[in-house]
Amino acid sequence: MAEYEDTYEKVIELARRRGFVWPSSEIYGSVAGFIDYGPLGAMLKRRIEATWRRFYVVQEGYYEIECPTVGIEPIYVASGHVGGFSDKMFQCPHCQEFLRADHVAEAFGIPHAGTMSKEELHNVLVDKECPACNKVLGEVEVFDFNLMFTTSIGPGGQRKGYLRPETAQGMFVDFARLLRFYRDHLPFGAVQIGKSYRNEISPRQGMIRLREFTQAEAEIFVHPEEKDHPNFSRYADYKMPLWGIAQQETEAPAVIKSMREAVDEGIIANEYVAYYVAMTHDILCTVGFNPDKIRFRQHMPDERAHYATDCWDAEALSDRFGWVEIVGIADRTDYDIGAHSKHSGQKLEYFDQETGEHYIPYVIEPSLGADRVALAFLVDAYDEEVVNEAKKDTRVVLHLHPALAPYKCAVLPLSKKLNDKAQEIQTRLSGKFNVDYDDTGSIGKRYRRQDEIGTPFCVTYDFQSEEDGCVTVRNRDTMKQDRISIDKLEDYLTSRIDF
Repeated sequence: MAEYEDTYEKVIELARRRGFVWPSSEIYGSVAGFIDYGPLGAMLKRRIEATWRRFYVVQEGYYEIECPTVGIEPIYVASGHVGGFSDKMFQCPHCQEFLRADHVAEAFGIPHAGTMSKEELHNVLVDKECPACNKVLGEVEVFDFNLMFTTSIGPGGQRKGYLRPETAQGMFVDFARLLRFYRDHLPFGAVQIGKSYRNEISPRQGMIRLREFTQAEAEIFVHPEEKDHPNFSRYADYKMPLWGIAQQETEAPAVIKSMREAVDEGIIANEYVAYYVAMTHDILCTVGFNPDKIRFRQHMPDERAHYATDCWDAEALSDRFGWVEIVGIADRTDYDIGAHSKHSGQKLEYFDQETGEHYIPYVIEPSLGADRVALAFLVDAYDEEVVNEAKKDTRVVLHLHPALAPYKCAVLPLSKKLNDKAQEIQTRLSGKFNVDYDDTGSIGKRYRRQDEIGTPFCVTYDFQSEEDGCVTVRNRDTMKQDRISIDKLEDYLTSRIDF
């Protein structure tokens, strides 16, 4: 544990020092739950979003929409967020700190604290110590705290609004227009990547629990009784670890199953959920996440939303935080469309002209937390490698997949006298992908700087290049060096960077 915590701190220190992630409003003291992405962090996050789009928009053919981050109150009354989107919290009577009750209970080893009532949480907390001041809590009052940020719309607060707690509701509210866009044909899907907001009580886990965060969500609208995915053959034989309800109840390890087996054996409710469970695993592994540190956990019945028939979380393993949810895949039934239809007074339904059937579609929802995924990739990629044990020479390297690396390569002139020709190479390559240019310090130090930010390849232009028209290309992971003709350089890099 101590070793990993030290590694985690090193990752966070590197992220701040090299421009991945910074505390937001730092000169004013910062506020927990908000972060700034520096130049490299913003590029990494965009790469994650681009990878997600490559699967959902390009492979699946779903169209992307963009809705406001502020919504009027009726949207969230209908969705249930106004009445039920809350966490149970309490205030320590000694230090006055506000704390989330179930998190404190879980820290003391109380299982399934998230499903406990306010009275049950009160009973287990009375003899526990406050994590902020270490005094026995005593008779604390546990109460509900709604997590939505409120705002007013127009002068004088004419309408009440909320910062959206998820991107999904915009796609549900737009269902009728989306259906027309898809020429009244089911199934269809819509996707959205954007900011969501939750006024977390006491965010203490950095990028894992933010008050402003980015979601990448897809809403796939399907027939309520036709859950056979038309392209299920793509993932039918795809095998991966599943920690289902049966395994959790018996404390057994995750089982390796193909998606066909998982559906046939009733582990996963239907082909649609299984398809996006597999696709999520495929996305993460395609861009280099260690498959040994991923599992898919099925929600237990008492933690599943009341309207969901099945829900799975992709979880990434960390020694500091344990298994952390980074993606959720749920069958949300017809709850959302039905609720908005009822509260708006508009008929949000599908009419099948062939059968004459009217029905409200069910919704399958994969939802990815881009910030958590970014952190998971940074921690997973971080390594300290001994280069020369006798000299105690260790290099820090981020083994990011080339698809995620902020810079695909760096051009390094061996001497500033060679800058003109080296910059010509950078200009040529920049038309294809992001390229860094560094002419400061020794070549060894420049290699180490690029290793530290995950640049897969370094291109060195030296004095010999003036004569033979070649450059030296160094591989980040192997440190092997190849001599490549400048004319063939773009093809050489492209073949190793594209996926």
